[in-house]
Amino acid sequence: MIALLVLAATVLALSSGAIAASWQRYGQAALSARQDWRDCPQSREVRFQIVEYGAKPKGKVIALPIRPKAVPAYRQSLRAAA
Repeated sequence: MIALLVLAATVLALSSGAIAASWQRYGQAALSARQDWRDCPQSREVRFQIVEYGAKPKGKVIALPIRPKAVPAYRQSLRAAA
């Protein structure tokens, strides 16, 4: 039980240390990323063009004939071997 508690504490310490180190290194860049994206000239202007509006008239529905399966008029039951 104590070994499991020590292992959990070690994992918690290592993971929190890794999070703190990465926040210290990349935190300012992450906080300023939204403003940098707004200032980017490629993201300020968006253009789109509608080429075709509505459904394409080329689609067709093909009616296929449906035939019921041929069912035998009677069924023979299996007989025990003599």
